[in-house]
Formats: sequence, C-alpha cells, structure tokens
Amino acid sequence: MNINETVRIHLASLDAGHANFDDTLALIDQHFEFQPTGFNNGPLRNDAGENAGSCRVFALGQYCNLSEADTLNLFAQHYQQVLGDPTGDSHGNIRQFISTGWSGIRFDQQPLRARNEPNQ
Repeated sequence: MNINETVRIHLASLDAGHANFDDTLALIDQHFEFQPTGFNNGPLRNDAGENAGSCRVFALGQYCNLSEADTLNLFAQHYQQVLGDPTGDSHGNIRQFISTGWSGIRFDQQPLRARNEPNQ
C-alpha cells in the first residue's frame, strides 16, 4: 500500500472518529523521516522546531497533494476545536491555513523524506 492509500484510509478513520492527531503524527513518523525546518503559513512565521506537528502535517498534505479540507482534517481534534470556537485564538497555524490555504505555505527546506520501505 502506498502513502496516498494509507493517508486516504487514515482520513476515513479520522472522519469516523476512530483516530486522532497523535495517530496522524504516528502515520507520518512511520513513513517519513522528519527534519525540522522553518516555514511560513501566510504571514505567520514558524522557526525550525517550532510547531513541529503543524510542519509535519502541512508537509504530508503537500507531499500527497491533499486538498486544503483533507489537510485540515489531519489535525483531527485540534481542527474540531477551531471549528467549535471560530473567533478564538488557539491553534494559530490551523486558523491561518483556513484563511490562506496552500498559497501561504512555504518551507525553508523539505521537512519530510520518505523512508525506504521493504518490498511487500
């Protein structure tokens, strides 16, 4: 199973309430090596190592060519918190991505490198 299929299954699991943000990060860690890097999310600047979870999720979304909606869903309960408090200020990267989408995401360098998986 390739990473795109794995992510689609994970998104379905998130949608059904059977997975959470930690599961998203575990999926990323299983399939990729992560190198902390700085990134811009619209006008919001994140230095290397800062908001590493957001960095990994945005990098996965970009790697898999996911829609903005699917990428937001990878944030699981954190995205749901933002939806439940639309005027709040928590989860700044999610809120900014809702506003600027993919046009605002710029990495200083590629944060994810696919792991070599044995042939199955």
